[in-house]
Amino acid sequence: MKSPSPSVLFPLISILFCFSTFSAAQNWSGIISSSRATSAWSNAGATIVNRTTICNTLGTSGQASTYSQSVTNSQINSALSSCSSGGGGVVLLNPGTYALAGQITINAGENNVTLRGSGPDQTKIVPTASAGCGNTTSLICVGTDGNWSDGPDHSTTWTGTTEGGAGVYPQGATHLTLSSVSGLSVGQVLILDQADPSSDTGNIYLCGVEAATCSSEGQDGGGGRGGNHSQLQFALVTAISGTTVTIASPGLYMPNWSSTHGPGAWWATTLAQGVGIEALSIDNRAAGAGSITVFNNAYNCWMKNVASIGGGTRSHVDLQYSANITVRDSYFWGAAGAALSYGIEPWMGGNELAENNIFQHVTTPLLAGAEEGSVFDYNYAIDMYTTSPGWLYESIAEHDPGTVMDLFEGNVLPMAMQDAIHGSHAMETYFRNRLSGLDTANSQTQQTVPYLLQSFSRYANVIGNVLGTSGYHNTYQDNYSGTGGTCDKSIYNLGWGSTECSNGGVNGDSLVISTLMRWGNYDVVNAAVRWNSSEVPSGLSIYANPVPSNETLPSSFFLSSAPSWWPSTKPFPPIGPDVTGGNLSGVNGHAYSIPAEDCYVNVMGGSAISEVGVITTFNANNCYGDPAPPPAAPSGLIAVIQ
Repeated sequence: MKSPSPSVLFPLISILFCFSTFSAAQNWSGIISSSRATSAWSNAGATIVNRTTICNTLGTSGQASTYSQSVTNSQINSALSSCSSGGGGVVLLNPGTYALAGQITINAGENNVTLRGSGPDQTKIVPTASAGCGNTTSLICVGTDGNWSDGPDHSTTWTGTTEGGAGVYPQGATHLTLSSVSGLSVGQVLILDQADPSSDTGNIYLCGVEAATCSSEGQDGGGGRGGNHSQLQFALVTAISGTTVTIASPGLYMPNWSSTHGPGAWWATTLAQGVGIEALSIDNRAAGAGSITVFNNAYNCWMKNVASIGGGTRSHVDLQYSANITVRDSYFWGAAGAALSYGIEPWMGGNELAENNIFQHVTTPLLAGAEEGSVFDYNYAIDMYTTSPGWLYESIAEHDPGTVMDLFEGNVLPMAMQDAIHGSHAMETYFRNRLSGLDTANSQTQQTVPYLLQSFSRYANVIGNVLGTSGYHNTYQDNYSGTGGTCDKSIYNLGWGSTECSNGGVNGDSLVISTLMRWGNYDVVNAAVRWNSSEVPSGLSIYANPVPSNETLPSSFFLSSAPSWWPSTKPFPPIGPDVTGGNLSGVNGHAYSIPAEDCYVNVMGGSAISEVGVITTFNANNCYGDPAPPPAAPSGLIAVIQ
């Protein structure tokens, strides 16, 4: 057995501790079939370390946020590098405005370091230029080993599992047989994938091939190793014996791994691990970067209490070839005036956690692309930016092929959509969300649908949600075989092709409807909670879901109780069929505002403002019960750069 290298030992210990604490949680058991969900949700995100050792303090102390700090990006990068080489700690930025001439870079291998400001309303980073990071440009770049899907550092075939034998890959298996383990060590992260099926066999169909097959525009540079390998999973290596590699529990998420699709494994030589970005604002309006912050070939990293201003032409936060990244307690404002300009975008990643964030004037706040096993929970969005007046862009989008086994829980957003633009998806779960189908900040009247599943988005689980706007939505569902006349005012649009209420070159798909699991959702058209066994796909020949034995739902599908940051005065869960007396109107008391919405409205003074939107002052410390890390205590050598 190979020993872990020093650079990965600490992150490995942290992650294994996280797994040992939470991996047994399966709160969805008894409601969702085990073939359609994963206990990996309880392990999503990073193990956030509250570091208290300052390696370097930059900027003149005792200044206001408007004070112009004479610190360069090169000085910040040097401080981060020296902090990492010294064993890790905090690079602290004093209050002030940092007009940087270039990118903040934390390279792969520069591990266990936190870049921490004095609060996003105090430490303001305003770069005038960006630099390359992954497949875009950014203001903050974490990682950049150089591993990418068409040219991975290491690649091998995956020939079976100990649990199933040669050529057999059962769901939950943790012992993988690889053809070669050269260059692999304990603590490394494997990317497992398999080739897309050559044709639709009538069950899970993950592909991105263009022209009437499964997408309207083809794959968007993703598709896994060499393209057309849409299904992928990130897996932490915990042991190696010969060519048998043990991965962390719960093992394989999906039930459809098959030798007929040539499963493979690939990985980067070096990752960025244990990196934190905290308590600062970063403004992209002058630099115009493609993405503001990029994690590329990163693992177990986080971003917390950050104000991200002026979206890029790609996204605010871009997670490329990365896993177990947490983005939480943050505020995202603005779009770049383009149809893109997303919020948080996992792209060819997995096990991410996007939690308790506020999105204002952003195009598609949560966009999941070619990734697996992530959790998007308790996020709030308002004032969606759009380049098509009258058209409501999706707030949640599964957009690239191979987006599977994710959980969306407790979000308050206008609408969710699994589209057929770049490819197909499977086994996504929506639990206790409030999806209104309208953006109160704007006046769109097209695609105003709470929940939209396009072709090949199969085996979805929609449970305990509160859907629609009273007085506006008047149709329960509009299916792909209908006329489309009620699409804009329906609760569900199911099985249509590439555009709303139109197949547009991609065939309509009846299996979207017949494989869909719905249980305990409240909608304004029926003005009631539906516990309807006919909406449970119990008769399927494969991946069936038995009708639940009762109408009791857990508070969460991945938490054992309210999180520590949840205000004691706020009911938990805040949304669902069993919630009464909620303060969100028009849904019979089944929904309360969530903490992110309360922060935006009650603390930041936000409202349903127009598309010209204004930026409001944000600091998570003013809003939530779980305080941000305290100022780090000086320890060891301190370098003050003025």
